[in-house]
Amino acid sequence: NKKNNSLDSENNNFQTSIGINNLKDTKTGIEIAPKNISEISSLTSISPTLPEIENLISNWLENKSRFLAGKGDVDLSKIVQSKLIKRLNKERSDDLQNNVRKIIDTDIQSIEYLTQSSSRISVLVKMIYSENVLDNKGVVVSRFSKPLENKYILGYSAKSWKLVDYVSGI
Repeated sequence: NKKNNSLDSENNNFQTSIGINNLKDTKTGIEIAPKNISEISSLTSISPTLPEIENLISNWLENKSRFLAGKGDVDLSKIVQSKLIKRLNKERSDDLQNNVRKIIDTDIQSIEYLTQSSSRISVLVKMIYSENVLDNKGVVVSRFSKPLENKYILGYSAKSWKLVDYVSGI
């Protein structure tokens, strides 16, 4: 097994870990097999297509959701720059301090190019976004669902595209 830098949802720091373990839904106790989680792989195409970009963003959203739900650690370094990983870590840390976790569901409706160059791409993603904030006992503290338009910015360096930033609700 290859060792990776990954997010540690409990200690809120970078650590060395091996792979992704089987997960259990804390509410139902049902095991979630790793095949249900998209494999994180680098986007190395020089001029990525919209489906390739959508796959990268979907992967980010799925794994971000998993992490914020407290369902384990994940190595996003292949598809996300460290600034966003730190931002995600901070959000999880704040949630832990507030004794909450977030269950987030996203459904991408459309994606379109806004700008494209050899080193930077920005896309507009329209999605349905829903979020449930739960306390430590699993009681819903807040809930909302709405259409959302996000701008995602990807940068090309070290022979792969990575998510650099996003602006929510533009």
